[in-house]
Amino acid sequence: MRSDQFDGLAAFLSVADRGGFSAAAAELGVTRSAVSLTIRTLERRLGVPLFTRTTRSVGLTEAGARLYEQCRPLVDELSTSLDGVRELGLEPSGTLRLNVPRVAIPVVIEPILAEFAFAYPKIGIEVFAEDGFADLARGGFDAGVRLGEQVEKDMTAVRLTPPFRWVAVASPDYLARRGQPTRPADLRDHDCINYRFTTGGDLYRWEFVEDGRIVAMPVRGQIIVNDTATKLRAAADGLGIAYDIEPLCAPYLTDGRLKAVLPDYCLESPGFFLYYPNRAQVMLKLRTFIDFARKRLTHGLWKAR
Repeated sequence: MRSDQFDGLAAFLSVADRGGFSAAAAELGVTRSAVSLTIRTLERRLGVPLFTRTTRSVGLTEAGARLYEQCRPLVDELSTSLDGVRELGLEPSGTLRLNVPRVAIPVVIEPILAEFAFAYPKIGIEVFAEDGFADLARGGFDAGVRLGEQVEKDMTAVRLTPPFRWVAVASPDYLARRGQPTRPADLRDHDCINYRFTTGGDLYRWEFVEDGRIVAMPVRGQIIVNDTATKLRAAADGLGIAYDIEPLCAPYLTDGRLKAVLPDYCLESPGFFLYYPNRAQVMLKLRTFIDFARKRLTHGLWKAR
């Protein structure tokens, strides 16, 4: 095995990931010209161009795309293995990057963030709120959090919470003025508070179980938000019916600011899961977070809600 045959691969992958030579140079801590020279040397050695370059953009050629597709998972796995070896005998450290939907942050992040940070001061925590489905590797995330039914089968999933129900809720004042729906189709005659996803911009379609099948309901109303807390406050103020997970609605239901409607039609979710690629060796920082979160959320804080 020649010692130089892997030279330039780190620069190649960085340019491909970041979409440009300047961004790759900043990530690698070298000059742009050094990255450009490394890529040209790699291209000469392989005998094919790897990138198409214009004054505005950098893209992969067919050969570059094939090299990236084959090398990226191998390099990720090798890097994870090397990091795992380095961690032996070390205390948890490094930056833990988590991709989390907005709805999950009050349920699985806020209740434990401060305690975890104090317990493990050498672990930096970055929580990236995103409603869409992120490519964890391309986005540089260690793990993500999603509802159990949304986690892809090729991922390793770790339960963080027990199952819970979705609930439709409205204020007593609103129901006194507009009446109470008895079937999901009745929502067409009501003001519903819509939620717009921050990724993609689509409106969330409310889902119910009716006659043994799941029915997706597009709803209308005066108010559209992209924040759960705002949505529930708007419902409590009598502006319409909202639809969300029961753990977030529970305080409003307990003190009477909101009442549940259509309870016989609402879905049950498996709960929130933390997930990561199943080929990846679990880093010490992630393993530490998983153990901490499961203990606090599954057995501690959650039951106290």
